[in-house]
Amino acid sequence: MKPTEADTRKTLNTAFWNTVANVLSLIVGTAMVPLITRVLSPEELGIAATFISTRNTASIIVSLAIYAFVNHGLIDYPSRHKDFIGSVAAFVGAAVFAALVIALPFKQQIQQLLFLDDFLFFWLFPSMACLALYYIAYYFCIFKNKTSILFWIVLCVGPVAQVVSVALAQLFHGYGQLGRVIGLDATYVVISIVLICYLCFGKEPARPNTSYVRAALRFTIPLIPHLFSQMVLTQFDLTIVTMLAGADKGGIYSMGHTVGNLAYTVMTQIMAAWSPWVYRRLRDGERDVVRCNCAVVICLGVYLSCGLITIAPEVVTLFLPASYADTTTITIPLVAAMYFQFCYLFLYDLEYYHKKAHWIAIGSVITAVINIGLNFALVPFLGYLSVSYITLLSYAILFAINYAFVTRLDVRATYRIPLLGGSLVFMVAFAFAMQALSSHIIIRYAIMVAMTVAAGVSLAPSLKPFLSNVRSGGTHE
Repeated sequence: MKPTEADTRKTLNTAFWNTVANVLSLIVGTAMVPLITRVLSPEELGIAATFISTRNTASIIVSLAIYAFVNHGLIDYPSRHKDFIGSVAAFVGAAVFAALVIALPFKQQIQQLLFLDDFLFFWLFPSMACLALYYIAYYFCIFKNKTSILFWIVLCVGPVAQVVSVALAQLFHGYGQLGRVIGLDATYVVISIVLICYLCFGKEPARPNTSYVRAALRFTIPLIPHLFSQMVLTQFDLTIVTMLAGADKGGIYSMGHTVGNLAYTVMTQIMAAWSPWVYRRLRDGERDVVRCNCAVVICLGVYLSCGLITIAPEVVTLFLPASYADTTTITIPLVAAMYFQFCYLFLYDLEYYHKKAHWIAIGSVITAVINIGLNFALVPFLGYLSVSYITLLSYAILFAINYAFVTRLDVRATYRIPLLGGSLVFMVAFAFAMQALSSHIIIRYAIMVAMTVAAGVSLAPSLKPFLSNVRSGGTHE
């Protein structure tokens, strides 16, 4: 078997099992929601949620998002992976320690602002470090196609962490927020310790070098505005609904957001394995291989999104109270928006590989500003249901801006652009059609069955090697 074919089979296997693990995590996380709300008081849950949100944001700032360079560093330094990873990990540790030293004189003010007691204030810093180290380890395992390790890492970060957090919250009665935070962070801590042991011990310990850090920061610092803009795009719609329409409408919209993200959650796990594979193919000058294989990934994204749109009315009816009836109207355009976000990742990969971090940042910042402006301008007049359509328009703008950039990188030689663009047009048309047919279940399901048969017939030759690889588990490391 040729090296490219072997790498492709391993990547398919990794993508499949990574997706399975994340779907299991999603199911368990959803099932744990009622239990969490019974074990923790609203105040405890709010403090824990604020801590996690602060930790996620602060980790980007303090680490300068250096972990975002891991995939590229593994491409740039093929024979010095351990030294590169060790350098990035050492920078994270030093940056977090420096942040602690800087924050100590302002401890009281930070605690009041973020509702942190003494323990959570000091825990914030190792928590930031462990999250960044987890990302480093995760990207490293994805790049190396360490399928078994990834599978168990995802399960531990998801279901295991949820169970542990609830158990500790119950154990720390009256201080449930501590149990919740420690439980969710437990896996990050363990993975960080394992990564540090891997780097420091063994036959060849890592030899950190500042040149790796400088190369990484030259790329990631311009990328930070992109990361914050993406946070705006994923969170501001819920914020604006709560602000302008009230907490009750915010709750309804949040459920629509949750359902609308189900297909995208699965698609991002596929892309987590696909993207490093693309970088390896581009490094080896094999654009034609990427162009050939992208069709299966695009069609899979279309099928998952269309499937969720089709069943959305029944999901809402079966699992949510009557007061959440508007969720269907919210969910369908959000699924289409998430498909645009999925397609944007193809363009992002090309920009990332060619180190065009400023292009990535410019596109995201412009889109975030437009999104905020449209929400403030239109929601007071059109109502909170319009937010989901504004989100769809925003992601379409994000895709268009970045496509304009990547035309300079000969994107047509890398991806099947007519198929990618056609899938976007089809997804919008399908979403609006299913919105109109939301009360006609037989027609909707008949359309989906016809699509399933057509997809099965057309993609059968491409899917046979993948299914054979998954069944055999021959590359399952």
